[in-house]
Amino acid sequence: MAELAGSLAGGLALGDSAYMALATVSVAFVCAGIGALACQLAPTRRVALDIGGAAVGLLFVLRVVADTAGGAGWLRWATPLGWAEELRPFAGARPLVLVLPVLAGVLLLGLAWRIALRRDIGTGLLRERDSAPARRGCSPPRRGRRCAASAPAWPCGSSP
Repeated sequence: MAELAGSLAGGLALGDSAYMALATVSVAFVCAGIGALACQLAPTRRVALDIGGAAVGLLFVLRVVADTAGGAGWLRWATPLGWAEELRPFAGARPLVLVLPVLAGVLLLGLAWRIALRRDIGTGLLRERDSAPARRGCSPPRRGRRCAASAPAWPCGSSP
């Protein structure tokens, strides 16, 4: 809505502005599908955030390579960010390209839904580690010369 309002405030045509906002929302729809699938795959929220962030980061890297490397423009068709550009809101609209993000989002959300129906609550398709590695830091009993630099910060981290 903000993008549409800003475009209209800038004097752009309503149809083109709405189409540009739709192009932006189409990317968000695919990313929502990625997030939903990551939540079903991961055993914890943290792992789901890592999976989703890595997937969105990969999409961004593909888009950067498509825009900067000579002869790699075809990569634009491999990412929702490229699909949004190929919709061409202000330069010869291609509404048929909208099928790609809609189809990808529906497939990702459908797959996430299917997995959710078949898995136990509190689990993911990926295994959870049974134990975490021991933390070796500057805990209060180990305040020696090694931790002298962080010692002044200890009072700042305590709650009133």
